[in-house]
Amino acid sequence: MGGSCYLINHDKLTWEEARENCKDVDADLASITGTNDQSYITALVKSMTGSSSYWTGGNDLDQESGWKWSDGSPFAYFYWADGEPNDAGGEEWCIEVETGKDAKWNDHHCTEPRASICKKSGV
Repeated sequence: MGGSCYLINHDKLTWEEARENCKDVDADLASITGTNDQSYITALVKSMTGSSSYWTGGNDLDQESGWKWSDGSPFAYFYWADGEPNDAGGEEWCIEVETGKDAKWNDHHCTEPRASICKKSGV
């Protein structure tokens, strides 16, 4: 899609483990930088079975500079679910997309195991 290749990893991993898994195939967790990316990822995760949420590269791990994408892409597009981000319970610093919420974004605890979406640009 637009010079990018996407890979779904169905293994349930923490955000850090999922990112390392993507790096092992010369990719990174998916950045969603506009409506084209979002539409493609929405269709992709809705076609999958077995997982209800997927890690993306969105994170606020440093808690200083706001949300960013792990691959360094600009964070200028937003598709948060209603009431998100809410940092419920504290330490919700990673972004998942949820199939039941039309692939809208939710901030979640980075240590919770999830499936993930890798993105390799320039292919």
